[in-house]
Amino acid sequence: MTDAAIPSEEETSTVRLDVRNGFPFSIAAFLQGLGGIVFLLLVFVLWAMLRTDAAYELHQDKLASKTVIIEYPIEVVETSPIAEKSADALAEAPIDGLFEDGEFGLLPIKRKSDGLKPFDAYKKPFEAVPGRPMVSLVITDMGLSQSVTHGIMRAFPSTVSLSLSPYAKKGESLGQLARASGHEIWMGLPLETSDFGESDPGPRAILRNASLEQNSAHILWLLAQLQGYAGVILPEDHVFLTDTTDINNILDELIGRGLAIVEMNELGSPDISAKTYEQDSPYDVSDFVLDPVLNSREIAQKFKALELRAMKNGKAIGFMRPHPLSIQVAERWIASLDDKGVQLAPLSAVIE
Repeated sequence: MTDAAIPSEEETSTVRLDVRNGFPFSIAAFLQGLGGIVFLLLVFVLWAMLRTDAAYELHQDKLASKTVIIEYPIEVVETSPIAEKSADALAEAPIDGLFEDGEFGLLPIKRKSDGLKPFDAYKKPFEAVPGRPMVSLVITDMGLSQSVTHGIMRAFPSTVSLSLSPYAKKGESLGQLARASGHEIWMGLPLETSDFGESDPGPRAILRNASLEQNSAHILWLLAQLQGYAGVILPEDHVFLTDTTDINNILDELIGRGLAIVEMNELGSPDISAKTYEQDSPYDVSDFVLDPVLNSREIAQKFKALELRAMKNGKAIGFMRPHPLSIQVAERWIASLDDKGVQLAPLSAVIE
């Protein structure tokens, strides 16, 4: 190769410069491009946020039945305490002669002078319209949130019955407030359930393998937490449905004190049914638990089924939780009952 074929140092520098110029790089251009990408990303995030609420409402009823919906605070009405008694307020509890002192507080008893039962004394007076089917709506788990409880007392007709938790903070005062607003109250009795271990019925629950002494102490504690309740509500999936051996003393306690027993399970327990029948004690079972799945369409279908059951049998009992979706459906359904010729009745009126 001749010297002429070999590029000089200056020429080599020129070639290298030409290669870089073929792939130009500018810090200013790079920053502009990066800024554009960030801007587009921010626009997308803002658009997604604005679409969230609309998308939720659009697809809520299309969600799969196993979708878990996170609960959020209920805002059905203002939640300030009820200052005055309503026109249909129930008598203050306890009523003379219907209680005795217990280790944990006042316990309900039949009145010795005339045999009056707490069920008969504390139930809500109700005059049924002849020929019209009756349906009872019971809201469970009341008292665990005071704001929700106050809101429901105001939002729902007084013919809706309330089942208060014995674990409710200030449960006795909430029960008195409910009665002052005209609502009949019941106690949700915590029993061991089939998913015990996954669910927690609380420290005073009645358990299958507990000692007689432990369960006896627990029932006396539970019954003393509220005043003015007509009876107790047994959970839907309690473990005593087929064998009441471990709670016979509990049943004797409830029946002997003049309290009604209602089971949320649609089939109920044959043993409990037989025992209450033998002792002429009020007893009944649920027709429907209305919101086992938190989906507004399915809840509405359950309410429709409850209504049809009442039309067929003359009466029906439905239970629901104080969940926002359930409350929204219930309010619409209650408003439609008059046009359908169905009357809303307290639980006591339906089980008599």
